[in-house]
Amino acid sequence: MTRTLLALVLALAACGPTRHKDTATGKTAADEGADAVAYDRSRCAAKDHRVVRLTTRDDGKPDIWKFYAAVVEAGTKLEVLVCKQIDINHDGKVDVVTYYDKEGRVAKEEIDLDFDGKFDETVYYEIGKVVRKEYDRNHDGKIDTWAYYENEKLVRIERDSKYRGKIDVWEYYEAGRLERVGYDTTGSGRVDRWERAPELPDDDDGPATPRPAPAAITPAVKK
Repeated sequence: MTRTLLALVLALAACGPTRHKDTATGKTAADEGADAVAYDRSRCAAKDHRVVRLTTRDDGKPDIWKFYAAVVEAGTKLEVLVCKQIDINHDGKVDVVTYYDKEGRVAKEEIDLDFDGKFDETVYYEIGKVVRKEYDRNHDGKIDTWAYYENEKLVRIERDSKYRGKIDVWEYYEAGRLERVGYDTTGSGRVDRWERAPELPDDDDGPATPRPAPAAITPAVKK
């Protein structure tokens, strides 16, 4: 599933009609049966939280779980959303987990892009803005690609292109477009070859494999 399609599905899930809801009974969502989620974390556990179950399905079975924690602010008891889980394809497994900070802003997201039950992408936020994305491109349970953002603009991607636990490719972006690529060809952990990159189109499907650059330049910038 492309990032664009995933975003559309998430929007529909968030805005879909609410046909069913209830509160927690002491069981985690994963205890609810075949149609329940198969993934849980402490902030997304029914214990000590009120759980609201929503559905976008015609059969009324839940596919969205919202977890609320009780807090006291200025002597007033409030409930704050701390976690949301979504089963996008209705297979009984959570595909997106969203964590919220104490201000109600998104703090972190975990996404299963290929619906195999494992999270392939993690997105980190600061004050509600994306600052980093991590990807597991070969689905071995280890992060191999890191994308960094400033003011929600992509500025750098670091890759472990050979899946050996060491970054060997660095991509630098200007105004969201790839400008240059650095390579570690010796295994030293440092750039020893730079290439200018041709102008690339925007790609909302996540980090892409760098295109071959037309000309090499003398190394002038170190990571």
